[in-house]
Amino acid sequence: MKIRMLAVAAAMVLSAAAHAAPVYSDNFDSDAQGLNVGVAGWTLTGGTIDVVPVGSSFQFLGAANGNYVDLDGSTGQAGTITKTLTVLADGAYALTFELAGNHRDGGVEATTITLSGAANTVLTPAVNDDAWYTIVGSATGGTLTFSFHDASADNIGSLLDNVSVTAVPEPGSLPLMLAGFAALGFAARRRRS
Repeated sequence: MKIRMLAVAAAMVLSAAAHAAPVYSDNFDSDAQGLNVGVAGWTLTGGTIDVVPVGSSFQFLGAANGNYVDLDGSTGQAGTITKTLTVLADGAYALTFELAGNHRDGGVEATTITLSGAANTVLTPAVNDDAWYTIVGSATGGTLTFSFHDASADNIGSLLDNVSVTAVPEPGSLPLMLAGFAALGFAARRRRS
């Protein structure tokens, strides 16, 4: 009976570690909607972006998505949006986001994602398609920086939504935790004998 309880406890701890709460998330729903605007808490450089609202004639993602960002604003010069998180524990972090190809029958968009501690990633989501992506990088000195830039500069950019950052458990902690549970199980078994 005690071994079963230990197994259940181990499963609960592993499940909690696998689904850690985000240290940051943004779905852009509270941002001012419109053409050539910025997003709160992000730095915009080199051009413009658009915040597309639910119900607009350019709402290409489902209404459940709320607002989202068109990474190539309406000036013909795509901007770069950058976010820096500070006071994080040094270690690995997963950047997860939803990225869609343009939905106005433009060409395939190349979007560059930079993340501290990771190589730049270039994604080319298919036209009229969207998918979830995860990139793992690392915080150093308590800081993690990430950015998104669409390379098109044709007023029809990739669409970004649901950005989150989650701490990645250290690889060495899982075996150590499992060894601890095994030792507890062994001790419980010896006590019964």
